[in-house]
Amino acid sequence: MTPDRPLRPSGAPPYDGAMTAKQYQAAIDAIGLSQRSAAKFLGVHERTSRKWIAGGPIPEPVALLLRYMVRHKLTPQDIRPEWEQ
Repeated sequence: MTPDRPLRPSGAPPYDGAMTAKQYQAAIDAIGLSQRSAAKFLGVHERTSRKWIAGGPIPEPVALLLRYMVRHKLTPQDIRPEWEQ
């Protein structure tokens, strides 16, 4: 059976769990991050975080990390012990 879409280079199936702007905002709120501190924590420019909140495409690794943090009730300090807002 051939998949409808090509597999990613790793051989994993395509990612279908795109995060919406509302989900991104809800996740950073649940984690306790402001828009500015979320950008800093994720290592992106604040403008990038604003684009995501406005509906721009959110990269898969960002979506996966935030969902994992929310699901397991992790804080930024749990991920990066040196983290300070």
